[in-house]
Amino acid sequence: MLPTVAAASSLTVPTVLFTIAGFTLLYTVLIVIEMRLMLAAIR
Repeated sequence: MLPTVAAASSLTVPTVLFTIAGFTLLYTVLIVIEMRLMLAAIR
C-alpha cells in the first residue's frame, strides 16, 4: 500500500492556482474565438 507521505503532492498552492487560472484563461479565449467564428458562419 502507498504511504500518505509518498502520495502527497509536492506542488505549492500558488503553482496549482496559476495552472488552473492559465487553463481557464486559455479555454475562455478559445471559446470566444469559436463563438466569433460560428457567428460569422451563420451570417
